[in-house]
Amino acid sequence: MSWGFVASGLCKFNQLSISNQAQKSIQKKIYAYFYLKCLWQTRRSILKNRLIGENNKNQRNMKRTLNYLLTISALFALAITISCEGPEGPVGQDGQNASEVCKECHNDEKQDSVSTQYASSVHAAGANVGYAGGRNDCAACHSHEGFVETQHTGRDTTAADIPIPTAIACNTCHDDHNTLDFENDGPDYAMRTKEAVTLLMDGSSLDFEGSSNLCASCHQPRTPAPSSTDGTYAITSPHYGPHHGTQATVLEGIGGYELAGSMSYPEPGASTHRTGASCNSCHMSPAADNNSTGGHTFVPNLASCTSCHTDASSFDVNGVQTEVESMLGDLETALINANIIGTDGHLLDDSGEALNYGSSLNLTIDQAGAYFNWATVAEDRSMGVHNPAYVKALLQNSIEVFN
Repeated sequence: MSWGFVASGLCKFNQLSISNQAQKSIQKKIYAYFYLKCLWQTRRSILKNRLIGENNKNQRNMKRTLNYLLTISALFALAITISCEGPEGPVGQDGQNASEVCKECHNDEKQDSVSTQYASSVHAAGANVGYAGGRNDCAACHSHEGFVETQHTGRDTTAADIPIPTAIACNTCHDDHNTLDFENDGPDYAMRTKEAVTLLMDGSSLDFEGSSNLCASCHQPRTPAPSSTDGTYAITSPHYGPHHGTQATVLEGIGGYELAGSMSYPEPGASTHRTGASCNSCHMSPAADNNSTGGHTFVPNLASCTSCHTDASSFDVNGVQTEVESMLGDLETALINANIIGTDGHLLDDSGEALNYGSSLNLTIDQAGAYFNWATVAEDRSMGVHNPAYVKALLQNSIEVFN
């Protein structure tokens, strides 16, 4: 190692943004190291010469060399100290106590409030955990264990049945923070996923671009609308339909059986609630004082509407829910009269008995599509709020099949 290389490195070291006192302390240790190294190497040479019987002249030469090296090392240390040390830099800003950032959310008051809200939610109730939470083809949305596993694997089923499934909990939807720099990056609620969703009904991708994707992971249909090459359709399962939770596709304006009729269908993604709102902005609006609505109850309250619909006095803004409920009832009546469903809403077979595995219900494709649309709107449960134009078109055109 050359002395020039060492000197250059020490000069650069002196320019680092650390305190002057810390610099001097480290410099002293470096100088002491080189000083002792010079002494050790020189004494080693002297001892070696003695052992091999060098003459006195060589010993005197080595002593002179020792004095020379000691002088050089002292001058070197002095030169480095004088020539490289610059003025002390400005005082840095004090860091932020990281625990203060955490305590904005992780505190007793917040915990108690969220826990009270969540305890009244359908997610916490886990009504279907016992029935579906352990089955490997249902667990992904009906148990905590299933959701966590399938989000990790990217599959829509678990590897095996889950022996002791549990209800959806805090750490089902929440995982690790991606950032704690909320000031620059925005709030990070540690959502388990925000990635685009692969729809179970047809494998296409749906992206709400945010935390709504977490909700859409489960609040989506499993079955596509019926199709046929000959105009007929046979229903052989008593559970036929889109399955529960059609909210994501209704909001997007897709997934229904789009019959030709008197009403046209809006473009997918055109609903105002799709473009100007999110699952959280409506279903997690500020909680009521008694924690009965809003927040982690996931039950909307009127405050989620009045931010846009300033004169709203109920969820039935512009009479949408009243109109959709009436149309849904008309379609249900038409399905009952056509012996497609019973008065309890369950499918019938060709003989008019409750449809079971082993029997069938043979319909025209449009009749099957009308039933599918009735189930889609009923399972959405918003009575048209998610996407009024799309829902009205599905219902009206389906009613016209039976007229």
